[in-house]
Amino acid sequence: MKLLFSKKAAKQGIQIKLKTSVRRRLYLLLDSLDPIDDSNVRESEPLLNWVSNRMLSEHGWKELKCYNTEGVLEETKSIEDFIIKGVANYVVDVVEIYYDDYLSYYRTTDVANLEKYVYQLQSEINRILSEADLQWRMIDGSFIKADSKWIENEIMEKAYDLIKAYQFEGALHEIEEARSDLLSGDTKGCIFNSGKAFESVLKTILDKPSAQPRELIRGVMELGIFPEYYNGFLKSFEENILNSVIKIRNKEQGVSHGQGEALNVPPESLAQLALHLTGVLIYYIISRYQEKYPPKLQNECSETLERTIDGNDDVPF
Repeated sequence: MKLLFSKKAAKQGIQIKLKTSVRRRLYLLLDSLDPIDDSNVRESEPLLNWVSNRMLSEHGWKELKCYNTEGVLEETKSIEDFIIKGVANYVVDVVEIYYDDYLSYYRTTDVANLEKYVYQLQSEINRILSEADLQWRMIDGSFIKADSKWIENEIMEKAYDLIKAYQFEGALHEIEEARSDLLSGDTKGCIFNSGKAFESVLKTILDKPSAQPRELIRGVMELGIFPEYYNGFLKSFEENILNSVIKIRNKEQGVSHGQGEALNVPPESLAQLALHLTGVLIYYIISRYQEKYPPKLQNECSETLERTIDGNDDVPF
């Protein structure tokens, strides 16, 4: 289970505000989508009951608490009361835990329709938040504030944590260098190291330490980590998205080639684009690869991806 919203918010001094109407709509949604009511799984106990127990476990509480009419917190055994009258940050925790359990349920009972059910849940939650004019959205089961600074932090922290967790040592060093370059104003270094980190991840996954960028891009496209419904625009995705980090690095004057007579300093916005795009792509590729190819299958997978592609890119990373 990833770090819950309330724990992340506590570190950053964030207190979300949820109107009673929003809370009630969220409760009714979660209650209506409960997949366990009519099954024999978990002795037919409603999913919200399990969420309640997980809240106690995650926070080390004996009972849930909500505000009474006098504004004083008091114990309650009702998850409905907790959602309607509890501390807002903890209410968000309930929604995130529900998403996690909902995902786990369909992963074991109806994996073929998993994406459809999860999409339905998350889109309905986001519709409620949007209609209430809240800046918050649920993305991959986590509440995210839809402003640039929050999104930037989330993107880079997720990518960094994933690189570190799976011991992509080369990429870890390069992404650290890229972040350091951006903070120090070295936009060239940031773009260059972003490209190196992206390529290092692909080389590690494909086990091709000497491959050229174009071969790596084609190799990752053949891993089968993109949903089938992407097939119609995979070629465009490969050319315009996966290649974009490489293109920024190779085409921006003075980054990977000599800059010529005039001094060229890439703008900070371009360096941010390179770094953040790298973070997004790294996070998606590693997480999807780990889902599709558990550790015991990864070596076997890499062995089936041997291929040779003619042509060289501008420079090897």
